[in-house]
Amino acid sequence: MLVGLFASCAGFALLGACAIGVVLAPGKDFPVTDADREVVVRATDLEGWLSTEVDETLAKMTKKRDLFGTYELEYEYDGDGLYVTTIATFDKTESDARTTFSMSKIGFGVGLLSEQKMQKVERNDLFSGGDESVVYELEMDGTSVGNAVLVRKDARTLFVIFVGPHIDDADELAELLDPHLFAMEAWKR
Repeated sequence: MLVGLFASCAGFALLGACAIGVVLAPGKDFPVTDADREVVVRATDLEGWLSTEVDETLAKMTKKRDLFGTYELEYEYDGDGLYVTTIATFDKTESDARTTFSMSKIGFGVGLLSEQKMQKVERNDLFSGGDESVVYELEMDGTSVGNAVLVRKDARTLFVIFVGPHIDDADELAELLDPHLFAMEAWKR
């Protein structure tokens, strides 16, 4: 049930972006490369915070390009005690990426509001990166159950939600995110 609530929140974040047409229009799927996998936060990246093992066969990852040239990498894992979704968007312009960032933030908030048991607590003390970023500690019934992080750098946006472990230490969150942000910056179309 907990994982389902967060999955719906991620869906609402995408819905928010869709409301103004920034989600990928029909386009083309591409094979996922090792460089693509380095960009997204995956379930295996969170193993140090888990008491169970990750079964990577439960993970799904896609790479798409829309008709406007925007690329999107999407990763999802839904396993025992862990849910992870990462969406990396490579817009054509910085202006488009600012819109992606804003609409993802709004959409995520709408998703949480629709789930009355869910709350987000802004924790920008945990991470600051890129040109814009926002960090949330996710709570259910007053208990921290995960994190959501949204970062934009230039024309690239990374949105990560994970439920199961929660990270409330700035150094640990930076240790998790920094390699993916560097990979995102180096990613080539």
